[in-house]
Amino acid sequence: MQLNPGKLSTKILLMVAVIVLLSNSILCVVSVINTRKGIKKSIRQRMLDIANCASGSVNGDILKTLRAEDAGTEKYKTVYNALAIFRDNVEVKYVYGIRDEGGGRFTFTVDPTVADPATFGEKVVFTEALALAARGTAAVDEVPYSDAWGEFYSAYSPVFDSSGKVAGIIGADFSTSWFEAQLSERTQATVISYLVILLFTLALAAVLSLLSVAPFVRRQEQLVVEVERKAEENERLSLQVAQSLAAAIDAKDAYTKGHSSRVAEYAREIARRYGYQGKDLEKIYMAGLLHDVGKIGVPDGIINKPSGLSEEEFEIIKKHPVMGDHILKNIDSMPELLAGARWHHERFDGGGYPDGLDHEKIPETARIIAVADAYDAMTSNRSYRQAMPQAKIREQIRKGRGTQFDPVFADIMLAMIDEDSKYTMQEMPGQS
Repeated sequence: MQLNPGKLSTKILLMVAVIVLLSNSILCVVSVINTRKGIKKSIRQRMLDIANCASGSVNGDILKTLRAEDAGTEKYKTVYNALAIFRDNVEVKYVYGIRDEGGGRFTFTVDPTVADPATFGEKVVFTEALALAARGTAAVDEVPYSDAWGEFYSAYSPVFDSSGKVAGIIGADFSTSWFEAQLSERTQATVISYLVILLFTLALAAVLSLLSVAPFVRRQEQLVVEVERKAEENERLSLQVAQSLAAAIDAKDAYTKGHSSRVAEYAREIARRYGYQGKDLEKIYMAGLLHDVGKIGVPDGIINKPSGLSEEEFEIIKKHPVMGDHILKNIDSMPELLAGARWHHERFDGGGYPDGLDHEKIPETARIIAVADAYDAMTSNRSYRQAMPQAKIREQIRKGRGTQFDPVFADIMLAMIDEDSKYTMQEMPGQS
């Protein structure tokens, strides 16, 4: 049927078509602009999370005392090894220590870069984000800068000493090409999706009645799917970072390879049986992966000691929950991570550490991980003993019910043990 401009219905149809075209074009442009801002924010948050984790793994009391002549000493190696974990396990280009010399001047301290590291005391390029971190607030560069190593966007996170003062700053460099590639890839996919949706809507409107709401409903559904896909992509990236950190933590101890992932699996199953669903289960899993992240700051000599620990050494080990708190405290989007790291050694009767919490004062995440952590410890080989028999482990869990463990989660673990007649829930050969 040919359209007749002289007819009122044709004029209305053309007018509606023009309105739909303009409104959809404006909507797509605004959506792309807003989506690009959201993507930038997401990328910067990932950068900030990595810098915060790195700064949290460094002892501020040690960092502030380091001098160039300390290179090769035990305290220098402590900071160097903590930063080297992030250099080797995540997508950061460079990670290093920075000192505020005052007057807007900043210098390098510890730089674990293998090839062409910065010299201790060498000047660091000043940026507003760096100045903000020196005042105690983690920040990311809004625009790139250049130095002798290339062009970067950097994330800066302050390191605090035991008195709560800024003892230094950890810088994490991400190449401009990496940042732009991340932004371009995600934006391009979004733009293509919006263009396809726009063309589809206009084509449908040309054939069908423009008064129908169906095309708009379909367009909105597709937008929702795209947003959900991007959210799932970010979650996968966060999980990959968490898994890399968990592997790095377990690698410090020759006898606990795979410990973090097994605790995460047990904790997720306990939570599932308790009634957790969907994303809440994945949060428990992530918390299980990172429950021992504070051990990054514990000397390897203590972790791998083949004999019993002295009282002084045990006190150092007992600090790892607080160290984990410092590493994870700035990840506001998932408070379960901090709860699992800081309080998984609390006891239900109040006799645990570091804060002596009891009963429901202990976050539920930590109460779940406490049972899973204890179970895996008993089923795994250690430098000082072999894995315990299943019957003995069951008895220990039963005895700890209501004292060491929340009785609800202890009962769930006992049920899991009873169902595991072949004792498959344990460290597999080759994992130790």
